[in-house]
Amino acid sequence: MRALFAAYADRLAVRRAPGDRRGVMVGGRGVRLADESSVLEHELFVCVDMDAGKRGERAEALVRQASAVERAWVDPASLRTETHVEFDREKQRVTASRRTMFERPRPRRGSGRRPGRRCGRARARDRGG
Repeated sequence: MRALFAAYADRLAVRRAPGDRRGVMVGGRGVRLADESSVLEHELFVCVDMDAGKRGERAEALVRQASAVERAWVDPASLRTETHVEFDREKQRVTASRRTMFERPRPRRGSGRRPGRRCGRARARDRGG
């Protein structure tokens, strides 16, 4: 299961409520576990095989195959928590919401060349060209 999380970290989802088949994937896309899914108790899961589903507001992708993820597997450095506070004029009170987001580490940018390989000009120079 941990290998599936490593391979599909960009498909990490959190359940909307305990026991709910619906969840939210990294990036905000809504998902729904298929009725035959056995991933029922874990708060986090990866969406291994899914159908894109309908487009539009409230659209959810159907997750045909999922794998449970333990919270301990998630690197704390990849989590970011935001608190949003605003004044609700209609209710005449301040409201706050907190959201924790997962950010998959991005690969480092390098020279684009594979180690041990030399560019064409250096090889030509070595050959006397």
